[in-house]
Amino acid sequence: MTYGMVPSWIPRDDGGQRGVNVRRRPITGSGFHLAGHDHSAEQIDYIKEGAAALGPVAYSLLRAETFSLYEHRGKRLGSTLDWLMKLSTRAEKVSRLDEEGSRKLFRQNAPLYVWDLVGFVYETCEHLACVFNSLRRFRAGEVTDLGATMLGFDEPAFEVFSSPEFEDLAWWRTELGSIPDGTRFALLTPRQQDLMIESSEVLEKRLVLALSTVRVIYTKDLHRLAIRRRHAVSLLDPERALAWVSSDPEEAKSDVRVMENGALAVADTDGRNGPVVELILPLTRALINDLFGCVKQARWLVHALAGAAVSRVENPSHLAFSFDDDVPLGSRDVAEWDGLLCAYTGLDPAVLATQRAARSRMEATIEAAERPNAGLNRAQRREESRRATHRKR
Repeated sequence: MTYGMVPSWIPRDDGGQRGVNVRRRPITGSGFHLAGHDHSAEQIDYIKEGAAALGPVAYSLLRAETFSLYEHRGKRLGSTLDWLMKLSTRAEKVSRLDEEGSRKLFRQNAPLYVWDLVGFVYETCEHLACVFNSLRRFRAGEVTDLGATMLGFDEPAFEVFSSPEFEDLAWWRTELGSIPDGTRFALLTPRQQDLMIESSEVLEKRLVLALSTVRVIYTKDLHRLAIRRRHAVSLLDPERALAWVSSDPEEAKSDVRVMENGALAVADTDGRNGPVVELILPLTRALINDLFGCVKQARWLVHALAGAAVSRVENPSHLAFSFDDDVPLGSRDVAEWDGLLCAYTGLDPAVLATQRAARSRMEATIEAAERPNAGLNRAQRREESRRATHRKR
């Protein structure tokens, strides 16, 4: 098979076989790190020290989260919400001339984006549950191989989030380093000390908000809906086939109303061997806000956890350094903040500059890769097809 979309410079498979060539290798011997992507200064090999402290697999997994997945997920989420807002604006304009047409336009297209949003919530919450539970057990001495524990994680995220350990603020404060170390704090200038106190207070508020949001939103029912969404054979579509409404007349009216507005519906079983049931998720503004809020807070939590674990083993002071990176700094505080970071962690300013440059290059790469296509998206293509069919009639 030949695909015109594949550039000619991409090498051909050297194995000669047909199909996808997945190579299986035991993780032994020396790790491989691409040249030209150094993250360390000459005097300290941060990658070597990080791998020794956390284990090479765990260190690599956590560093991938810190330097890649966070930005990538953010762009994907932003793109989905952008298209959803454009759809809402278009449906609102249509409603001025055709109320039923507007409802149909939204019903046929909005679930496509909300399904994606449910997928982001599931993916991010599962990742958060894995990193949190594995780190908690590792810190408690329950496991010795953090990497293998992360790879073998198989607990439902909603059970992790409903556990008393997840809402243990003392554990989170220790892990994120939100309470400043007295010795290192004394090395800071008065303005840097004020900045760190302000940052710690903001971090504390964000932490409480993030934990409560994830705990309340990511329930067992949402988890089951997300699982069934992942197994796409479970999806129901009353527009083209069947979905079911309650046998109670009043509940049936409500079910019909939400399906006419584009409710998400999946088939499930009530327990492992229980009867077949239907899960209905009404599509509302509150739902979109809740899903967006959940994935935003879960994304920040897993990023903060991974970043703290990595900074703890890489920084010369071996102290975690966390902050709420959604809060912008004033222009006059940027230099003070960099001085604070270096003085508190012991990081060389030249190393910080190198890391900042590497992060900027990565963000630019992801920005270019995730920029929404200027052409028609799938909802717009569907609408254009509908119009073409209408014109033929």
